[in-house]
Amino acid sequence: MLKGIAASQGIAIGPAYLVKETGQNLPRYSLAAEKIPAEKERLQRAFSATQRQLEAIRDSLARQGGQQEAAIFDAHLLLLADPMLVDAVSAFLDQGLNAEAAVRDAGENCAALFAALEDEYLRGRGADILDICSRWLNNLLGAAPSPLDNLGRPAVIFARHLAPSHTAQMDKAKVLALVTETGSRTCHSAIIARALEIPAIVGTGSFGQNLRDGCTVIVDGDAGQVFVDPTPELLRENSQRQQQEISRREKLGELMGLPAETRDGKTFQLAANISSPGDVERALANGAQGVGLYRTEFLYMERPDLPTEEEQIHAYRTVLEAFSPVEAY
Repeated sequence: MLKGIAASQGIAIGPAYLVKETGQNLPRYSLAAEKIPAEKERLQRAFSATQRQLEAIRDSLARQGGQQEAAIFDAHLLLLADPMLVDAVSAFLDQGLNAEAAVRDAGENCAALFAALEDEYLRGRGADILDICSRWLNNLLGAAPSPLDNLGRPAVIFARHLAPSHTAQMDKAKVLALVTETGSRTCHSAIIARALEIPAIVGTGSFGQNLRDGCTVIVDGDAGQVFVDPTPELLRENSQRQQQEISRREKLGELMGLPAETRDGKTFQLAANISSPGDVERALANGAQGVGLYRTEFLYMERPDLPTEEEQIHAYRTVLEAFSPVEAY
């Protein structure tokens, strides 16, 4: 059994799909001074392609109502253009290093700075830097952008680390659950998994030798446990739990349109807890009549800079207008 951090609730049963580390065999060589300008042009083309891809992911999430998830990629775009990273890459190029090696070295150096911080949330931004640089490198190398592109059948995804951009582009119909060796409940992939309602467990440590492609696994996203090659008894037990949860949700759906009222006639307001305007659609779909708690700190936590006054006004107005004339707290 594997034990990790329960990052997104739910039970999943299915075959394992192991995402293999590509271990990109990056070219590393020295450039003659006269070849550096052409190498910088090649680097810039890959940079622009990376920007376009991140913008496309952000816009796709926003169209689906995932404003909080889309904000993750606003933050990625800012990190991509951050002078801390861009200047470090340029410095390596000016020293005669090729583009791939410059991006790899600069990215790892920047990520190491974040990894040394005490704050868990800020440490997680090191993974974002590596994700961004991995995409930049793929564009330099002409490689496939996602390790999940070749997923043929529904499966439980196992990986050392899944980049937020990969998680955001997953085909939910083919991903039964996510399990990663690294990460925390506050990492972006965990946030996106919860938004997509996919069971997820992070921070399991090494998967060991028993996990194999195609072997049957049970993922308990409530307890943070993974069972590899489960016994028939475990399969029956968890299949029953899975069906019970499906039935519970169906019954709750039947009650959704009814007033929040006790048997003796007292009525209550059914209010939702939200963390972004992106939660409004789900709250309304589940029968919420107002907002009981608006976690406005998330407007600040999911980005490296402060939200502008206009962005904050838009975030608050979106919620207030959706639930008008009910108040939000």
